[in-house]
Amino acid sequence: MSSMAALSQSLTFDVVSIKPNKTSLMAMPGAIMVGSEPGGRFIMRDGAAVVLIRSAYEDAVDVLGLPEWAQSKGRYDVEAKAGFEATPQQMEQMLRSMLADRFKLRAHYERREHQTYALRVARGDGRLGPGLRQYEGDCTAHDAAAQAGREKPAMPTPANGAPACGYMLSDRQIVAGGITMEQLAG
Repeated sequence: MSSMAALSQSLTFDVVSIKPNKTSLMAMPGAIMVGSEPGGRFIMRDGAAVVLIRSAYEDAVDVLGLPEWAQSKGRYDVEAKAGFEATPQQMEQMLRSMLADRFKLRAHYERREHQTYALRVARGDGRLGPGLRQYEGDCTAHDAAAQAGREKPAMPTPANGAPACGYMLSDRQIVAGGITMEQLAG
């Protein structure tokens, strides 16, 4: 067994609560809320299992071979707490351990060739389109506080209703507030 595999197996949350969400507002494979919080906490509200998988394997482009219930049918509320302030990489490892234990997930990486898209400015003058607006908040300070486990600074609410310095994703749309173009492309 590689040292990376041993590390991911040994790194687990101290406490995990996974409950079916019986009052789901979502009809697609997204989540009302998902993410890490200070204190080594992970929270997901009204989310499909695929959201947990994407949180645990953020570098994966496609998640293939999932049963229908993992895509959208089953909705969950998840709260997990580590016994320490976790880095993003440690949080991913703990989520992978949780998925293997609670959902019996087995996963592997493989490379495949497939069609892709180029993200480019469509307007010749370089201006943003009518659906894009510059966000006024300081997401660098917000993200630095989250990484350090400090309280996040108050941020202005984006005009489109997205979370500040974050996004909501479904199979039909992305609603973002203060993300970089690199994050959008990812």
